[in-house]
Amino acid sequence: MQEHTPAPHRQHLPHSIPFGVETDSAVFFLTINCLERGVDVLCCEQVANSIFDAADHYLRTGMWGPRLLLLMPDHIHLITSLNLRERPMRNIVEPWKGWLRKQTQIAWQRGFFDHRLRNEEEMRTKADYVLMNPVRKGLVQSPEEWPWQRTWSR
Repeated sequence: MQEHTPAPHRQHLPHSIPFGVETDSAVFFLTINCLERGVDVLCCEQVANSIFDAADHYLRTGMWGPRLLLLMPDHIHLITSLNLRERPMRNIVEPWKGWLRKQTQIAWQRGFFDHRLRNEEEMRTKADYVLMNPVRKGLVQSPEEWPWQRTWSR
């Protein structure tokens, strides 16, 4: 009989910006996961429209400057600048998730993953990776076929 070993305790990342990083121009790659993985929660018209509308609202209020938002069935990829002068990253992303939870009943995993993109080359590489995600998962043949994405120009 095989013994069950408990999963290791997951460390929560602080999402703090290192000293010296220009917060006005910093661009981040964010991944936000649904609580239930492997289930299509996000890729339906009503939910997608709520997510895109909420992203547009944050743009209008100056909370962030999205470049690319792509929905996968159970997670979101977002490339965006953030208004970190006004508040910490966690205080931007978590209220957005909370509003979406109230509007759509999406249950999110706690926290989110962030990675600062240091230059245009990193941003383009990460955007290509994100756009290819539905192709790698076998959901479409080419990135252009995926309906659950939105881009914004700077």
